[in-house]
Amino acid sequence: MAIQEMNLTFESLEDLYDGRIAMVLKRHMAMVARDCMNRPGDKTKRKVTLEFGFTPVPDPDDMSVCERVDCQLECKSKLPVHRSRPIQMRPHETGFIFNQDFPEDISQQSLFNEDAEAEEGEK
Repeated sequence: MAIQEMNLTFESLEDLYDGRIAMVLKRHMAMVARDCMNRPGDKTKRKVTLEFGFTPVPDPDDMSVCERVDCQLECKSKLPVHRSRPIQMRPHETGFIFNQDFPEDISQQSLFNEDAEAEEGEK
């Protein structure tokens, strides 16, 4: 049975490992596209990188001849970091305390008077 050799191109990625490498690339592209749709206001650049690493393997009988190369592909994406708005907290010996109703202002009073709410519940 003859060996079926193919040139490595972007098109032939579909034929490599039953298309798994092409599928990984498509998934990374889709993830970046979703992030762009979910956060259109974040102008940070998103990246998808498909890196080809080639390691020469010399002929054992003649080390000056490259017998083959071992190729390793790596697909990765970089998305902007997800950040919350600043949350004011007060340090405490057990950790940190924040205002549940107004996370951006630790000293802001609640809109509701807790005593009034308790009295309403008793009626």
